[in-house]
Amino acid sequence: MRKLLILLVIMITLILSGCDIFGPRTTTAGSTTANQATTATTIAATTTSTIITTTATTTVATTVTTVINDEITLVLNAGQDTVEINTNWSDGGAKFILNDSEYNMTTTDTVNNSTLGLYEITYSYDYNSEIYSITRYVIVIDQIAPVIELNLGVDTVKVGDIWTDGGITITDNSSETLTATVSGTVNINAAGTYEITYTATDSSSNTSNIIRYVTVIE
Repeated sequence: MRKLLILLVIMITLILSGCDIFGPRTTTAGSTTANQATTATTIAATTTSTIITTTATTTVATTVTTVINDEITLVLNAGQDTVEINTNWSDGGAKFILNDSEYNMTTTDTVNNSTLGLYEITYSYDYNSEIYSITRYVIVIDQIAPVIELNLGVDTVKVGDIWTDGGITITDNSSETLTATVSGTVNINAAGTYEITYTATDSSSNTSNIIRYVTVIE
């Protein structure tokens, strides 16, 4: 009887495994899509430009005051500290102020107004065995162009004659000795009007020119 039951179980198992009574065994693998949002972070580079403006401290347009302490003040008087070469420079001076009392400061420095350049004028005052000082800067410049004058000459000649350049005279406020450059030619074999240009430039690059007109006639 026991053997019959075992045989019956085996037969039922074989029958069930060969039919679709329980439906097909299908396994579906779930697909998971991960959407990863990537945020690009842009760091804007900030460039700081430092502009250094250099200002020549050569002209004192107003009074310059330097406070030393509650009692002492140094004052650089207003003055014309940019001067044309070979012109007079007037020293504005400086003052030493102690409380309400004013004293003139002194200097041994000078400005050579015949030589281009930057000069330092340092004023000083001795108080209680201590020297107090303040400095003025003066620049001698040349901003005036040379003056050119035509020398007298015969500038109307006949064809075939000889033309002689009367030349020029140059003067400059810097007292430099300047030599002009000459451009242009005169064709004495052809009638017409010709230009001769004289140009003079001083050491400060101030330039001037003048033209001589020469007429060749038949």
